[in-house]
Order: sequence, then structure tokens, then C-alpha cells
Amino acid sequence: MNYGKKGVRERQKALNSKSAKWGRKLALTLLKIFLIACVSLGIIGAATCIGAFKGIIASTPKIEIAALVPSGQASIVYDNAGNEIDRFVGSNANRTVVTMDQVPDYLGKAFVAIEDERFYTHNGIDVKGLFRAGYQFIKTKFQETQGASTITQQLLKNAIFVDWTSEGDNYIKKIKRKFQEQYLAIEVTKNTEKDQVLLAYMNTINCGQNTLGIEAASLRYFGKSCSELTLSECAVIACITNNPSGYNPIRFPEKNARRREDCLNKMLELQFITQAEYDEAMAMVEPEFLDDDYLVLMATPNNKKEDFSL
Repeated sequence: MNYGKKGVRERQKALNSKSAKWGRKLALTLLKIFLIACVSLGIIGAATCIGAFKGIIASTPKIEIAALVPSGQASIVYDNAGNEIDRFVGSNANRTVVTMDQVPDYLGKAFVAIEDERFYTHNGIDVKGLFRAGYQFIKTKFQETQGASTITQQLLKNAIFVDWTSEGDNYIKKIKRKFQEQYLAIEVTKNTEKDQVLLAYMNTINCGQNTLGIEAASLRYFGKSCSELTLSECAVIACITNNPSGYNPIRFPEKNARRREDCLNKMLELQFITQAEYDEAMAMVEPEFLDDDYLVLMATPNNKKEDFSL
């Protein structure tokens, strides 16, 4: 490069030329226009998203806890002495609603442990669970999905969003309903005690074989009221709802047993049960079904499964 007097003068002349000045002004103007356009698009996009979100919220139904309590129930016929002599069940109506004092403490804790371990601390949405599910989805290159719905959200799906969902719905509608579900989960949590939500959930869930709710499931699988269930039996029922067909203890006892073990492990981890209670529950295994087709859990030596077929 020429740093002599002549070279310096030529550079000064080039920098001070009109064409160079106009070029720099034009570049600066284009940069300003670009930045203004980016900011404007950002503002427009944010306003559009806010407007769309407000529209979604405005179209969300207003609900109270009474709306979450299932209405379809089985019709029971009693004799003069108050004994049940017959039961009539309609489609989506095999349900007997129970109150919290009829539900074993183990049963509610089993559902919380296996379905929503932070149920009593989150605001209806489990943010940590959402991040975990998102991370797993990305980690597996968008192949593996994990559920992040809370018990509150599952209750809304079963009680409110039943008629809203359709396999033919497009992606936009599904996103809209997901926003509405999360918004309602927060609103329900604001206005409802956690135990009320849990009870409504347990009375609503699908437990397979046309059994809806924990009482119908207890009668179907164990031939007794849910109030009489043991810890191990509570875990059996709590494990069904994640996949009523796949974890059905009659059709797939081994799959249910593996998930039952996961449930008991989580209950121990969360200190819902003691080590002694855990050991006793783990010693219970399911034999072959008896003639009346009820599942019976019995203890076996060395925690090994034996042949109980009659």
C-alpha cells in the first residue's frame, strides 16, 4: 500500500468524493429501514399472537368443579333389605361415584405418584414436566414423546374436552385446544381444592373393560368396594388409566405388574409409604383368575410368583 504523500492525498480525495458519501448514506439508510422493518414485524407478530391468544381464551368455556363431576352412572337395583340384586350399565355409564371418605389414602397417592408427582405443588401445569418431555422429544430426534399432562389436565380431557377432540382436526385446532386446556387447568387450580380435583379425576377415569372411575374398577377387578382395597390393589388400579387397554390387569397382567412396581417405587421415593409397607405390597402377586373372574393378590414366599390356578 502506498503511504507516501501522493497515496495519502488520493485516499483523502476518494473518501471525500460525492459518490463515496452517497454510497455510505445509502447503506446507512438501508440498514435503518431493515432495522425498522424487523422491529415492526416483531411488534405486528407479537400483537397478532396476543390477539390470537385472547381470542382462544375468550372462546374457552367457563366451568366450575360441578361441571367436572361425571353424570353417567350405573343403575343399581336393591331388595327390601338394601342388598344389591342387579346392576344396569349403559354405554359410557358404568360408573359409581364415591366420596373422599370412601377412597383409601393409598389410592389417591398411587395416582399422584404414577401420573403427576408434583400435583400438590404445581398450578395446574407441570412446567418441569413440559421441559422434560420437550427435551426427550428433541433428544430422540422427534421420535419419542412423553406425557406431560397433569391430573388436572387429564380430568379436563375426560370431562370437558371429550366432544371437542377429533382425529380429523387440523394442527391449528389441536394447538388451540391445548392452550384452552392449560388455561382451564390454571383456573381450576385457582378456585378448587386439590383433593376435590383428585376425587373428580378418580371418579371420571377410564379403567378399561367399560369401567369408569375407581369404584367400578374395584368392583370389576377385585369384586369389592374401593374402600377395601389394599396398597398393592390400589397400585394395580392406578396403573391402568395411562393405557386402559395395554395395562388391563386381566388381559395383560405382566404389563400391569411391571407398572405396578414402578408405581410402588415412586410412592416409596416420594415417602407416601414406608419401607415396610412397600415390602409387603411388593410381596403380593396376582394368581390365575378365580372362577368368578376376580383378581386376587396373594403373598408368595421369596417374592416369587406361583401357580394359583384352581
